[in-house]
Order: sequence, then C-alpha cells, then structure tokens
Amino acid sequence: MSKTVFLSRNKPQNSDAVDICLKYHRTFIGYPALKKDYSNLSVDMINLSLKRDEFEQELNHLDASCSSDTYRKQITTNLNLVHEIEPGCITLIPRPERGLVYAGRVEKFFFDGDPAWAKNYLELREKQDLGIDNDNCISHVADVAQGWKVDKWREVPFSSYPAWIRRSFFGRSTVARIHPSPFGKPHEVLDKLIDNFQQPSLDWTMNISEIEQRLVSNIGPNEFEHLVVDLLQLEQPDRIWHHVGGSGDGGVDGMGLGSKGDLCAILQCKWNGSSSKKPEHCQGEYYFASLLVEQPHTDDSSVHIWNRRKIAELVKKHAQRLPRALSMRIGVEMERVVSCDPEIHSGDLVFSGTRVPVDTLVDYLKGGDNIEEFLKDFPTVTRWQVKSYLEISSKAIDHLGTQSANPT
Repeated sequence: MSKTVFLSRNKPQNSDAVDICLKYHRTFIGYPALKKDYSNLSVDMINLSLKRDEFEQELNHLDASCSSDTYRKQITTNLNLVHEIEPGCITLIPRPERGLVYAGRVEKFFFDGDPAWAKNYLELREKQDLGIDNDNCISHVADVAQGWKVDKWREVPFSSYPAWIRRSFFGRSTVARIHPSPFGKPHEVLDKLIDNFQQPSLDWTMNISEIEQRLVSNIGPNEFEHLVVDLLQLEQPDRIWHHVGGSGDGGVDGMGLGSKGDLCAILQCKWNGSSSKKPEHCQGEYYFASLLVEQPHTDDSSVHIWNRRKIAELVKKHAQRLPRALSMRIGVEMERVVSCDPEIHSGDLVFSGTRVPVDTLVDYLKGGDNIEEFLKDFPTVTRWQVKSYLEISSKAIDHLGTQSANPT
C-alpha cells in the first residue's frame, strides 16, 4: 500500500507559521484538543497519538472553546490522520504567493507542551498584526504544539507539480490528503519529484500528443470547465456560451444560447469522469467533456463526446486565441515565424531571419504559384515558417480563403 501524502496549511488563527516550520523542520496540525480550565499544555492538551479508546475518554473533558460540532469534527479528522501517517510519508506546505510548495518526508509525530519556538510564534503573530490574549497566550502556543518532524524542507516550484496534485493546494481544509488519480499515486510521483525536480522549460509545440500531456499536467477541474466553454464559443460563434455552476457540483457547467436567448445546448464537464447520461428534460444539444479519462462513453448516440484527443485538437486549432493555450506554450512562437524591423525592408512584416516580406508569399499564392515555387525562389525561408504563417495568420486566411490556408 502506497504511503500517504498530505498537506498542512500551517496558518493557525490567520497567522502564517511557515517560516517557523522551515526553521525547526516541523509541520503543525492545529485545532488542539484542550481540556477544561487548561493552564499547562503538557497535561491539559490531549495527545493525538493516544490510542483511540483513551482519546475518546479524554474528549469528555474538552474545554468549551473546543466543543463545537465543527471543532470536534476537525479533532476527529486530525486523530485519523495522525494514526495513518508513518515515517516516510510526504507532507507539503503550499505557498503559491512564493511560487513554492515546500515538501518534506515525515520522521515522527511530536507532542510538545513547551515548544522551543513558542516565543518565536507569539512574536510572529504580533509582527503579522494579529491579536494575542496576553492572559491566555497558551491557546496560541497550543496551535503549534503538535504535528510532525520532517527530515528537511525542499523548495519545489509550484509549477513542477502536476495539475491533479496541484488542485488540492487551494482548498480550505487545514490538513488534506492528496488522493490518487488515473495518472499515478501521489507518493510514487512525489517521491521522485521532490528530490529531482526541474523547473519546466516549455518549448512551443503543435504536436497533438504533447498538447494532451500539457493539458493533463496543467489543467485542473475548474480551469477545465472554462477551457471547454471557451472552445465551444470559438467553435460556435453564432451561439452565446456561458460558464455556469461550479467544479464538482455534478450539474450543468455551460449553456449555449441562441441570439434571442433561447437555450440551444448544455455542457457537462467531468474532469475525471468516464460516462454521462443526457438529462431527462434536456433542451437542445448535450455536450459531455472529460479530460483524465481517455475514452469516456455514453449509451446515448445524441450526446456529443469531447474526449482528451478532441479537446487537444481544438486547443491546437484555436491556440492563438486561447490565453490558456499560450501559457502552456501551445501554438507557434510568432517571433520565430515573422518579425518586423524598421531597418529591414522599411519595416514590412518579413519571415524571421530573412528579408523576404510575407506579402511576397501571399502574392505568389494569389497568382497561382504553389508553396514549392516560393520556397525554391526564396531558399532562406523554411517550409515550417510558411506552414506556420498560413495556419495562424488571419491576414493570410483573409487573402487566400480557407483552402489556401491549409497547405499540403
């Protein structure tokens, strides 16, 4: 059985304790279970590593500040996690504002009624303009008195984590497990990543297999819904597409309307869904999109299935108009295709690295010559530049029409 990977936000009572975590090689679990009239954490804070029956007995003595249903539920969640975590498990502290997710391997659970960093933590709260009850600062210290010691913290770039792991970094849970996906088990993936990560350096691509991989690595559930709605809008300019609902709600994620506001189509996205059924009272067309499952299916032939390959093909098709495609470097790097310099050909648009105006190509094709003739007459221009220009240039398409814009 694969070991657990979990994250802890380390933001007790609105503070940010990450620098203490880094200094002392700790991660804190928060939500301390304090007994009535607590005054000494060593005896008045319930140790989460106790046996379950002993722990349950201790819960009968909880302080009123820890007795709400929400608080008790979090205590139970913490108890379950503590009994699950073993040496070698991986723990994460996400800090997107730093562009990092700190990663460490658990060595052991700790319970410390008088932690060496208590004074540092109280000073940190004051520095962060957070209130401290001077008569009862013990409750603040309790927030950082239990958790795990780690071997060391590794500064792993945020962008190095695949999207199916990264999606957990933005939840509200104080602690959260990272769950498996069709693309791997978290511990197996991160065990290799955290000590051998490389900052991604993406080259521009139009390779369909590479586009699929980048979609899987970079697009999370919420982004996926917006991406598919954008693609539907680009594919169906006569309709008005709206993103509705939210990630994981299981309902309608997009609505396509006619010019008079009439419903023409609806969309459901399942980031990791394998099948879908058209709603009983669905008006108009029904689109179902899935990213992680390679071949989603349905028994209803009227359903429009958009699988990963279909979505990748559409992203490639509309790459120059999709900001998300540009951020994944899907498309053609324009600077390698065409350029404009006042010192070259009076500032006309030319093929990069040459003095050949792109209008010369347009004139050739309008005059009935083919690409081979142009390349023969202008050997400094590459076939790749010509094909790329014709694929992405709306100017060329306007001049030549769709047929000429798809060279063979």
